[in-house]
Amino acid sequence: RAEGFSISPAGDYMAVDYHGEIMIVPTESGIGERVQVTNSPWRDQAEEYAPDGRKIAYISDESGDQEIWVYDIGNGTRKKLSKHASEKSGITWSPNSQKIAFTGDNRIFEVDVAGGETRELTHNEAGGYILDQYSADGNWLLYSRSDVEQNSDVFLYDIKAKKEFNVTQSPWNERNAALTADGRTVVFSSNRDGETTQLYA
Repeated sequence: RAEGFSISPAGDYMAVDYHGEIMIVPTESGIGERVQVTNSPWRDQAEEYAPDGRKIAYISDESGDQEIWVYDIGNGTRKKLSKHASEKSGITWSPNSQKIAFTGDNRIFEVDVAGGETRELTHNEAGGYILDQYSADGNWLLYSRSDVEQNSDVFLYDIKAKKEFNVTQSPWNERNAALTADGRTVVFSSNRDGETTQLYA
C-alpha cells in the first residue's frame, strides 16, 4: 500500500512512496514504465512533482538529517537542496518550478532548485506552519499558523518585503487555504459559525 503519492501535472504518471522508497508508476495499467527513484537504506518520502513535470522533490534522511532532495526525471540524477537540522514537511513548489518552500523547526524556508543557500523566511515560536501554495507570480506564500492559544489563522506572506498579513484574523480555527486562479480571492475553511467547518472566501 502506498504511504504517499503525487500525480504528475499531465496525469499520466504518479510518484509513490512505499516502505521508504520512491518510484514513478503509470496511472493507467499497461501504459508506460515504472521508474525507481530511490533504492537505499534511507527513508525517502513526501514526494511532490514540480509544476513543469520535470522534477520531483522529496524528503530524505540520507545525510543523517531530514533534507529536501530533487530528482531530475530526464537524466535520473538526484541533488540535495537543503541543509538544516530539523524535521521537514510541506514541500511547496513555486509555479515556475524554480523555487521550493518547506517547513522545519517552526520556520518556513525557501531554496532555489538550481542550488544555493537555504533562506529562512519567517519563524513562529508558538508552533509550526501549514504551507498551502505560492501565488502565481511566486512573490507571495499562503499558509496557516497558530498563535500561543493554538488558534489558527490564514496568512499571506510577501517574500520580497518579508512581511506577513493576517487574512482571517479571528478567534476561530481557519486553515486549508487556496488562492483562486486570478489571485484575487483566498478561500479557506473555518469553524467560526459553530462546530461545523464551512468554506469562506
